[in-house]
Amino acid sequence: MKRPLHVLVAAVCAILLLSGQGAGQGLPYSLFERYLEALRQQSGIPGISAGIFSDGRIEWERGFGHANLDGAVPATPDTPYPVGGLTQITSAVLLGLCSERGALSIDDPMRQWVGDFPIPSATVRTVLAHADGSPTSARFEYDAVRYAALTPVAQECSDDPFRVVVADDILNRLGMSRSVPGADLADPANSARDLFVAADLRRYQSVLDHLAVPYP
Repeated sequence: MKRPLHVLVAAVCAILLLSGQGAGQGLPYSLFERYLEALRQQSGIPGISAGIFSDGRIEWERGFGHANLDGAVPATPDTPYPVGGLTQITSAVLLGLCSERGALSIDDPMRQWVGDFPIPSATVRTVLAHADGSPTSARFEYDAVRYAALTPVAQECSDDPFRVVVADDILNRLGMSRSVPGADLADPANSARDLFVAADLRRYQSVLDHLAVPYP
């Protein structure tokens, strides 16, 4: 699948910036910043946060545009964003951990874990791959609803609810202190808040208070 040219250019620019680090000269971050800002404006993106890392260190970071257009709140390197469909990556990581622990095989039938799964021949592997589940073909068929059925599969690997597993096995383990296992935790009436201690809820609320506002 071909990628947009501007994405490839951005990636190449980042690689070139890092490759020049050993030369002992200042990296041309200003050129990269101008490119990203032009890309943001051209693509109509309200806000971007970007960073370049090398050997575990932050070499460069900056926010562009706004986290909230209505309030003219500038985007910063630490601005949290809604991840949307990227949550699928979280489910895939948790299932990988389950497989490593021997709690499941990704070739298990989905109906072993979700009894009413609509495709009898589907396996955990085919759902992870967004394949149609046909035993004779592996045709790609994106279906976010079908993928969401992997949540109970991942949860079966632990005695804890899915949100807690995400927080413990991914967010906390990787030091992702500016991430929250669900933006709906900001709702005081949400019963999922009972899964977390008061200190965690306060930290989550602090992150959500600065969450970038989605745009159409």
